[in-house]
Amino acid sequence: MKHCSYIYAVSFWAVFLCLFPSILSAQSRPVRCEYEMRMEIPKGVLEAQPDPAVREIIRKQYEETTRTYVLACADGKYLFHCIREHEELSEVGAVRTLYEDASRDLAVSVEKAERLYLIEDTIPRHRWTITQESREIAGYPCTKAVTDGAVEAWFTFDIPFSFGPLGYNGLPGLG
Repeated sequence: MKHCSYIYAVSFWAVFLCLFPSILSAQSRPVRCEYEMRMEIPKGVLEAQPDPAVREIIRKQYEETTRTYVLACADGKYLFHCIREHEELSEVGAVRTLYEDASRDLAVSVEKAERLYLIEDTIPRHRWTITQESREIAGYPCTKAVTDGAVEAWFTFDIPFSFGPLGYNGLPGLG
């Protein structure tokens, strides 16, 4: 599937907002959670820039790339979309909406690159390495996982859904 091409390490900090307290015991019940996504400045970028004013512009651009998304999933279907209303649609490469249906191995995304595109493909498979690093996020015990593409995700075994933000699925719990 065509993804947004982020050459930067992307960290996902999940803020879990479960709508149903009994969600932990049944996968067929719906889940809704919010995600905040921010990009980290790649190592060496600021150091390579001799002009302090340009370094500050780069730093500010990265600070402003924080986006808020909502993920809703139930019955093997997943919908992920940006909810930050003031974010401009003119941003190239930004995923607006992602829909997946596991029973049909279908992934559909709406992306912006000079114009809006509707892209239909199979659900991507990711190779995750689950680390020993853990921490609590929003009251849930979370474990860190990474892909070979420098994507870092925190997930919880307490919510047994293998969905995550931007199509980063395949973890043993909600990412």
